[in-house]
Amino acid sequence: MKIVPNQPFFEAVLDGVERAIHKLLQPFMRIFTCLLILAFSVPGFSQQTIGLFKNDSTSLNGYTLFTPNGSTHSYLIDNCGELIHDWDAGELPGMVGYLQENGDLVRLRKDTAGTFRAGGWGGGIDRFDWNGNRIWHMDLYGQNWQQHHDVEVMPNGNILVIAWELFSLQEAVDAGLDTTQVFINEIWSEMVLEIEPLPDSGGTIVWEWHAWDHVVQDFDSTKANYGVVSQNADKIDINYLFPIPDPDWLHFNSIAYNEELDQIMLSVRTFSELWIIDHSTSTSQAASDQGGRSGKGGGLIYRWGNSAAYKRGNIFNQELYGQHDPIWIPKGYRDEGKILVFNNGFQRPQGNYSTVQIIDPPYLADSSGYELNSPAPYAPAKASWTYPNKADTNFFSFGISGSQRLSNGNTLVTEGFEGRIFELDSKDRIVWEYINPLAKDVPMNQGDTAKFNSVFRAYRYDENFPAFAGRKLDPQGPLEANPLPSTCMIYTDKDTTQQDTTQMGLTTPYLLATETGVKPFPNPFKDQLNLRFADWEGELSINLLNISGQIVQHWDVKTSGNETLPLPVNEVPEGVYLLEVADHNGQVARFRLLRSR
Repeated sequence: MKIVPNQPFFEAVLDGVERAIHKLLQPFMRIFTCLLILAFSVPGFSQQTIGLFKNDSTSLNGYTLFTPNGSTHSYLIDNCGELIHDWDAGELPGMVGYLQENGDLVRLRKDTAGTFRAGGWGGGIDRFDWNGNRIWHMDLYGQNWQQHHDVEVMPNGNILVIAWELFSLQEAVDAGLDTTQVFINEIWSEMVLEIEPLPDSGGTIVWEWHAWDHVVQDFDSTKANYGVVSQNADKIDINYLFPIPDPDWLHFNSIAYNEELDQIMLSVRTFSELWIIDHSTSTSQAASDQGGRSGKGGGLIYRWGNSAAYKRGNIFNQELYGQHDPIWIPKGYRDEGKILVFNNGFQRPQGNYSTVQIIDPPYLADSSGYELNSPAPYAPAKASWTYPNKADTNFFSFGISGSQRLSNGNTLVTEGFEGRIFELDSKDRIVWEYINPLAKDVPMNQGDTAKFNSVFRAYRYDENFPAFAGRKLDPQGPLEANPLPSTCMIYTDKDTTQQDTTQMGLTTPYLLATETGVKPFPNPFKDQLNLRFADWEGELSINLLNISGQIVQHWDVKTSGNETLPLPVNEVPEGVYLLEVADHNGQVARFRLLRSR
């Protein structure tokens, strides 16, 4: 989606048109005004460029966590794009944050004490409680290594870390590197560390894996690691991609863990591949090609995306192009066990465009590894699902980005460089869409051209996620400045209906709260708002709050159920409101409403 900047001349024309319509079409102004409010801000008719664009009833209700690049904050928003909670880490991210089930935030940081500088550099990890207190931290760098991009918090509480590892050019030559046209004096390889956190800070490395232990080369038979590359698909060709001017040889950009399989998946951007390794090994086995559940030690047990990297294919077989964030789809979710990946699509032969894809890996019957039939590459030949299903150059992020399969079967996508987060349903329709309105940590004005708002990855957490139990999750308003009026509603369940809301003939969806048995109408409302009750009985406290969270109207009512109560609102100014209906047990139903003229 490309944002078109505002055009003052066009706005001036619209302003003149509005005045003419007021004079000539006064009887129809109610319809016109209501529609106009939905599309433009008042006054000035700023074009929407940031914030929430869509929230359909089929979107997964929950809270979306994102950490803008260049921001010291991590933000949690609801489905209406309103801030629910944020953490101020005080330092820039390196690159992502994860919400834990107890409400803690695990967040990576850029540590300037580390010496490695490349895309995604980090160097430290912090853990904050819900109130923003840093309760644990660890520096993740040394003289010859440094964490970057991503970590994975394992079910046992340990943390998997990806880190650069420095080797000299001479060490690379001894390992079989062809230096005919090499223009670098060092190489950064990659390693994976499993860290067991200590109580307050720091941790102990309890397992490790090094890519350098698993290289192969067919350049120099007098050097180490000599072999036939195509016959060693479990090894890494040290001469693939060279000559290159960049020492960041592999550039891992994500890590994922599958507890059931006890496997680790890595995204290797420069190779345009995803790799899977066996985590059931000991550290000594991980340095060899024997041992573990797979019997291959630390060798690659699966790789996909670019079979030319192990000489079993060519450019015509390549499927991934600089991808990010391959993950296993969780058990119980649609397409469980398959792999979801954001394919950035940089330097495709057909042009630059991104896709989100699912592949179905060829698991062995005992799940110890993956089937490979020589001389063919690893299956499958093609993805089983691709969004969009045909090339769209308007959907493209050169780097960062990711995707997440949600519990309702939908897919959350982060188009990172655009700061765009959107949700697809099972028919590939966009049912929720949001553009980060923060330039680093500075709110942009609605109507401004979005810039400096990139997001590494975003995550949606279901409303029933344990971290939210007992928490105060009150909406605090949109993150952008000068937000547009909105009729967005929080769909606490998915039973929705349609109702003719006014004599204007508009048909507007409203929330049918089956758990509480209450629903407001019409929406937008004018001089009177009605509450229809089904099975919610007793004394109720009702508040109408403005966008700043101030109570502008309050009612104490009593209902026996199966009735409709009128709420006089003729003195309420036009704008966006939140209606809260609460009983004496603390049960609350919330609705987003619009007061029109």
